[in-house]
Amino acid sequence: MTAWREGWDNAVARFSDRRVLGALLVASLLYSFAFVMLEGPLHRDWNVLERAAEAAGTPELYRYNGSTTYVWSPVAAYPLKIIAPLGVTAWRLILIATALALPTWRLRLLVLASVPFWVDMATGNLTILVFVSAVYALRGSPLGTASFFGFALLIPRPLFAPMVLWLLWKRPGWRVPIAVAFGLHLVLVWWTGLGVTWIETVLEIGPELQGNLSNIGPSRLVGLWWLAAGIPLGAWLFSRGQLGWAGLAVSPYIWPYYLYWALPQVNLGGRRRVDEEEIGEHGSEPRH
Repeated sequence: MTAWREGWDNAVARFSDRRVLGALLVASLLYSFAFVMLEGPLHRDWNVLERAAEAAGTPELYRYNGSTTYVWSPVAAYPLKIIAPLGVTAWRLILIATALALPTWRLRLLVLASVPFWVDMATGNLTILVFVSAVYALRGSPLGTASFFGFALLIPRPLFAPMVLWLLWKRPGWRVPIAVAFGLHLVLVWWTGLGVTWIETVLEIGPELQGNLSNIGPSRLVGLWWLAAGIPLGAWLFSRGQLGWAGLAVSPYIWPYYLYWALPQVNLGGRRRVDEEEIGEHGSEPRH
């Protein structure tokens, strides 16, 4: 196992070489520019959020609309009633402000120049909000932890599962509050009367999302068969502290903005051997 760990750490070190990062940065900017030019005027995900805000609490919320069918919790549609009137331009400014709220300038600039961020911007999604909350959750921030768990409840994705499990394992003080929040969410889903419809929609739309052109994961080629390898791989990565990579491994499809989870800040083993004391196992602030 030591050899495996050394091999992984060496791979991370090679990946961090400035020349490699420079080449990736240039490729990222070129791809991002092309994507924004093509997709920016369409802001497909923002359109989904607007439709969800209008249809909150009604069966129309889960009306089939191809790969842009709404698949979040029915409860999440109600906060969207506040967000949708802002408009897509104001929303994009919020996404930029969120990226600038990251803890270091190096990370801010890396994210602002990355493919996932500009895909977020072009489509009008909100994955950057989840990523920022995850970064602060791992640094011991109570607000970051609460925000991340909130996103995981309202926008549940296998991508978030390893980090949710890790936080519940390492931060026992959060177990009761999260259990209460989970129960409250179940009650609210029942109150909407859309719980069964939600589950049916997620299950029905899955194969279409796996075959979508925007899916850059292995499931694009092999469908759900990928999970036969992805789940064991995810468990191994979880055991190595690679929470983000574990989330990618167990995801039935991977959108470009999921690639935030490849960054070292959500992969403990890739943060220059960051140990449990630095990330604040008991919720304390990191020592730097």
